[in-house]
Amino acid sequence: SVQQAKNSMSLLGIRTAILSVTAPGPKVYEGDIDKGRMLARKLNKYSADLVNSDPEKFGLFASLPPLLDAEGAVNEIEYAH
Repeated sequence: SVQQAKNSMSLLGIRTAILSVTAPGPKVYEGDIDKGRMLARKLNKYSADLVNSDPEKFGLFASLPPLLDAEGAVNEIEYAH
């Protein structure tokens, strides 16, 4: 849970955690552009909500749909900005 993460951060002296989804992330939908875009957006919205709820504790690296979907990647970069 988020509270457990904050507790662990406190115990370890970590002031800020950067949220980042590891591979494969949205790339798992490389053959389905709509699903890749939808997953990237859901991940970014969830992460942004965490960051906005406690910006001193959390930052994020945005998730992108598969990079073969250049239009979707650009749209998600603009959204995450």
